[in-house]
Amino acid sequence: MGHSMGSFLARTYLIGWPGTVDGAILSGTGQEKAFTVALGYLLSRLECLRLGSDGKSGLLDKLSLGAYNKQFAPNRTSCDWVSSVPGEVDAYLADPMCGFSSSANLFGEMMRGLGYIANKENLQKMDPGTPVYFFSGGSDPVGASGTGVETVFGYFKNVGCTDLEMKLYPGGRHEMLNESNRAEVYADILSWLERHLSGTGANKYTTLHNTELLTV
Repeated sequence: MGHSMGSFLARTYLIGWPGTVDGAILSGTGQEKAFTVALGYLLSRLECLRLGSDGKSGLLDKLSLGAYNKQFAPNRTSCDWVSSVPGEVDAYLADPMCGFSSSANLFGEMMRGLGYIANKENLQKMDPGTPVYFFSGGSDPVGASGTGVETVFGYFKNVGCTDLEMKLYPGGRHEMLNESNRAEVYADILSWLERHLSGTGANKYTTLHNTELLTV
């Protein structure tokens, strides 16, 4: 399973190592338009020249994460886009491993990666029989409130992937595993695992508590 940037890495894995996993779950994924990706990469190179590869760019932060909160105005915090549950947002803000500024070089590499995983020639390298489950909040700005998730789903479908499922949760934000309906989300994941991975060791998931499901 890959969430957010992790979903981009999971998609990269499916291209680079086809047929080596029994299934994949993509949470909070999305895809920027080709022009936006190219522009983002160019800006990152310019910021690297200005600040150095490890430099932190307020401009890149504003153009990426900084734009996510706009649709939830008036805002309680700078990260209301993460979840509709105030306590989860506060925990996110308090966690030093979350919400920090990335380097200009990392931003550029992410843009390059987004171009890679949207390239049809690369997508055609995936194993078309690998089951993939997409889920996201219907108000998640990373997935353009669902349309970006649908775009990625379409990429997979258009290159012949045959076992695809997608669920968008109305009103849900970026971290569906930390939303008010998380029990429903976990139950849907468990249902998908039981239906798609029976016989590959997935039966052990049925005895796990929901909060342990994704750590196995």
